[in-house]
Amino acid sequence: MSSQPVVNESSPSLSLSSIDDTNVYPIASFVDQDDYCQLPQYLNYFSILGLLGVTALTRISYLVKMFIIIGLVTAQCVMNLTILNNSFNAYDIRTYQGSFTLGHEITLSVIIFTIAIALFLINRQVRKRNHHYLI
Repeated sequence: MSSQPVVNESSPSLSLSSIDDTNVYPIASFVDQDDYCQLPQYLNYFSILGLLGVTALTRISYLVKMFIIIGLVTAQCVMNLTILNNSFNAYDIRTYQGSFTLGHEITLSVIIFTIAIALFLINRQVRKRNHHYLI
């Protein structure tokens, strides 16, 4: 008895290089494969982490933080509405099968803008509290 496994030569072998993952998720026909991002909302989460990182800086004024936050929010909202628009549309079609009323590119832009306002108010309150304790 041989301990070698029996391999059928007519069956295709499975290797990592033979797996084609381009058709794992069906996407809309208007999306170019090169410009497609499967989960574009993670880029928004990354920018929210950037906003929190700017808020955690203690040695700079709240006004400087505000301008940095405004720059980050503006850049992300422009990216959502222009560059990532096709990816968000494909994600909405793939996830909700066309039954969505407002796209993710708009809702995530509003959420980021709201978070920016909240962080600005928090920075202002922290500055007022610290200034009050120093006097």
